[in-house]
Amino acid sequence: KMSFIKKKVIGIIPAKKNSLRLKNKNIQKIKNLMLFEISIINALKSKIVDEIVVSSNSNFILNKSKKLGVKILKRPNSLCRNNIDANKVIKNLIDNLDIKTKKQNPYLVYLQPTSPFRKSKHIDNAFKCLKKNNHNLVSVCIGNKSIYKSIYSDRKKKWLHIIHLI
Repeated sequence: KMSFIKKKVIGIIPAKKNSLRLKNKNIQKIKNLMLFEISIINALKSKIVDEIVVSSNSNFILNKSKKLGVKILKRPNSLCRNNIDANKVIKNLIDNLDIKTKKQNPYLVYLQPTSPFRKSKHIDNAFKCLKKNNHNLVSVCIGNKSIYKSIYSDRKKKWLHIIHLI
């Protein structure tokens, strides 16, 4: 697609196997679809997202994701503990991108499976807003977690284009 300001847009879907608070949360179903599948489907429907990568330590999730036609990244168990923040998951993805993609300085969209009501239109509208303002973009809701949990920025490597959609 290369549909956003001549830069590639990569959707990152983090879907680890276990969760401390809710067992198997990423494979819980809504209307016969698992949460991570809903994120994949909506990213595939987006007019903006060029590539989708599911990062997981679950072979089940990785195999299902591959069948849906997206790229997969086997996440090390060391990045699946409960105290690991999104920055490390994103950095792991960046470290595993090929050199050509890294040089393109793509936009990254962090699509959590636990936001099943986020649709492709929300992703696309976020990029319309980003195009107008030319800044990083984070969607927000009222909650008790720090926003810093979800943003990764390494100015030396120019990875400034992190879009986090709740």
